[in-house]
Amino acid sequence: MRSLKIPFLKKYINVNRFVLKPSRFLQNSSGQATTEYILMLTIAVIISLLLTRGILEAVDRSILVFGGNLEKQLKTGRAPVNVYIN
Repeated sequence: MRSLKIPFLKKYINVNRFVLKPSRFLQNSSGQATTEYILMLTIAVIISLLLTRGILEAVDRSILVFGGNLEKQLKTGRAPVNVYIN
């Protein structure tokens, strides 16, 4: 690494300390595990939310179909009124 030539500052401050060393920055892997853990948690939460949404939409459609069939059967008289009592 080359030294910066600033003679009037050299006696007051170490200028080389402020020069960015990309090799040291790229080799530093502290925090990588935390970043990967947060990324994996984010992906897991997104997948679980999508699955939950899909399941709820499927159940909602099924209930609507069942309710529609029940209403049609009760209106037409094909099923007696007490057939779906809990």
